[in-house]
Amino acid sequence: MSLHRGWDQAGKCARSAAASNPSTDPTDQIWHADQPHTTIQSGEVFANKEKVQTEVKAALKESATLSCEVAQAETEVKWYKDGKLVTASKKFKIQSEGKSRRLVVQEVEKKDAGEYTCEAAGQKLTFKVMVTALIQCFKA
Repeated sequence: MSLHRGWDQAGKCARSAAASNPSTDPTDQIWHADQPHTTIQSGEVFANKEKVQTEVKAALKESATLSCEVAQAETEVKWYKDGKLVTASKKFKIQSEGKSRRLVVQEVEKKDAGEYTCEAAGQKLTFKVMVTALIQCFKA
């Protein structure tokens, strides 16, 4: 649904709603007196998706941090690993600071590799965690 706001002939704020297909029209129209045809994106839960590092490599016994940004600071997210809900524990630290959301996988093991998903309001961001062998260098 698109919400239209503007000024009527008497100078009062006027609003109207028009049904639309959300899959083809994800925007709301907001009209302001000085900018009568401003369009903004609405319904987007995640911000700066193009900047998210979706492939994360971590060495055995190191930690892996998955992070993203939500559009609204009060947005709650849930994290999943291979489709199963992740809860906070010694292994998984779930952090929320302002608009930033993080999942930290402590002391990764091979079994921690896989697909992780951050979900909020029906929208998802998917991450791939790859676990690499710890390489030690010795001086002769």
